[in-house]
Amino acid sequence: MAKGDLNIDAWKACLLWHVGNIDELYFRFASDWLFKQYKDGAFFLRTDEAVPFVRKTTDGRIASGGKLSEYSVLRTARDLFKTAVDFGILEGRVKRKFANYHIPEEAFVYVLHGLAGEGRNTAKIVSSKSWRLFLMDADDVERELLRLHQYKVLEYQIAGSMASLKLPCESLTEYARKLTS
Repeated sequence: MAKGDLNIDAWKACLLWHVGNIDELYFRFASDWLFKQYKDGAFFLRTDEAVPFVRKTTDGRIASGGKLSEYSVLRTARDLFKTAVDFGILEGRVKRKFANYHIPEEAFVYVLHGLAGEGRNTAKIVSSKSWRLFLMDADDVERELLRLHQYKVLEYQIAGSMASLKLPCESLTEYARKLTS
């Protein structure tokens, strides 16, 4: 995908999903701490506000089994914010605020393929914590699914507690190839 002709915003969103899958600290920062700030209506975010989260999350979990130094905790919090800025979720350098972010359609469908490839059923796909990486909750995901169904990008049917999803491709790899061809 990096070598293909995919729009950079869509590519970055796909990459963000992969980063969330391999970097537990960033995933927890984005899906727990940052998402909560977003839902609570926080406007400006400062590095020192995330320090307690970093400390709590990393204490006893580093290679030595100890704790990060105070400088390392601060640097880690700063790096987590920088990562969110790099992916377009936040903007600003010192006082950061939430950007007007919307996951590109191609990336949304890419993430759907990825979650489906993990063997999740439709309800688990819709409610996956992975959507929080993009500041989306289950209601946001469902609205986007209904929109994409309306435009015949995919098939999404829901009746009460039953839901079914049919994606444009059989696998994530096939969809990635389709995006870059």
